[in-house]
Amino acid sequence: MQKKKIIIGAAATAVVLAGVHYGGAAVIGPEVEDRFRAEVQRLDDLDERADIRVTDYQPGRLHSTAEVTVRPDQPVGEDEDRPLPGVRFDVTLDHGPFLARLPLPFGAVGFTATAHADDDLRRALEGEIEPAPNAETPLLTVSGRGGFTGTISGDFRSEAFSAEAAAEELALEWGGMLGTFTADRETLAVTARAPGGELQQGTENRVRFADLRIEGDGTATDGSYLLGRQSVSAGTLVFRAPEGKIDIDRPALTSRLDREEAGLRVGFETQAAGLKLQGRDLADPVDWEDIRLEAALAGIDADAYGELADVVQEYPAEVPEAVLRDRVLPAVQTILTGHPRMTLDEARATNAEGTLKADGEASFREGSRPDINRPRTVVEALDARLTLDAPAAAVEANLRRSLVSQGRSEEVAGRQAAMLVEALAADGYLEAVDEAEDDRYRSEVTFRGSQFLVNGKPALGLMGALMQ
Repeated sequence: MQKKKIIIGAAATAVVLAGVHYGGAAVIGPEVEDRFRAEVQRLDDLDERADIRVTDYQPGRLHSTAEVTVRPDQPVGEDEDRPLPGVRFDVTLDHGPFLARLPLPFGAVGFTATAHADDDLRRALEGEIEPAPNAETPLLTVSGRGGFTGTISGDFRSEAFSAEAAAEELALEWGGMLGTFTADRETLAVTARAPGGELQQGTENRVRFADLRIEGDGTATDGSYLLGRQSVSAGTLVFRAPEGKIDIDRPALTSRLDREEAGLRVGFETQAAGLKLQGRDLADPVDWEDIRLEAALAGIDADAYGELADVVQEYPAEVPEAVLRDRVLPAVQTILTGHPRMTLDEARATNAEGTLKADGEASFREGSRPDINRPRTVVEALDARLTLDAPAAAVEANLRRSLVSQGRSEEVAGRQAAMLVEALAADGYLEAVDEAEDDRYRSEVTFRGSQFLVNGKPALGLMGALMQ
């Protein structure tokens, strides 16, 4: 539990960066200290997971200084007299003798905020991590300037460091991070880049990345979420373990949240230039390239989505049963009642046998009444389709691998796989596709009226053919 609190305390430093979006520009004004304290309080009210407060403020004619402490909010039922580990931000405000007294958009304030582990966090880490951060070790530095146009902008950075947790045989190498931000009270844009990092456990388990990039932009809403786009990409991502290894070349993950006439739309896109997977339980290595998946969920009730976002903020670790019953399930039911629609717009990947493709969709039938408290009604109301398109060589190769895993020899499996492909095509479960570049098969899997069909035929017939 203590380690979880330490992690939460460290992660809470990001909340102050988010505060630039909500309150940075308002520091500029006729009463710098009052505005500063008010905006820190506003930030504290916005996020239920963190306790953010001004612990010191020293006004000056040209410069003012402040100390802001960020720590995870005290869980209900725990000892409130025992402070949780947190982070201390030392803030310098440069407002000059008269600029800060001018009304917006003419007033301007420059600022620098440097984060350090507070006494409780340092004590918690002593003996756990070497070297443990001291009072002067900067964890994060944020600097910028706001006013004039009503916006605020600047940059942030974390320094490179190495640390070890001997008790758990963990070693972390962090190459640092540099980023920029621009914000006003309605919008936020952030970019960040980290050259690399590695987390190692023992001598055989490790995760390593290179050239990590983060981008995001958002527009404020009435709820506790932003409309906009976020993306994370890397040059390489590597996983190593005794059971096997995974190498991903140029992975990228992008999500979007947009408002449409029918409700909110969540878009999701992931891609990679290459994926290699080797494992002692895999008969053949996996070697894919040009991987792409694009999907979306549309028609989401905005108020229900906001309620779910609030619950995630208030209970990041575990949702109490009462909250699940009284808030989560009703919000999910509201979303279901609106008949949202999921689409798989594209899924594709290429290996030695050719390119595999897929697309699909899922929705609730018009007039149906899915009830989250009666799962059967959800299943009965669902209409779904998944269309698979693959080279004939890939279909045959996958069947051969499946037969080998069942104990057949390569020679026997090869013959049986070829016979199975012919039988499935003859029975209509594989439909030949007329494409000039290679022989391909297509299968359309549908779920309607609680029935699985493959190319319009009962799926049980396909299962019977494969088990012969």
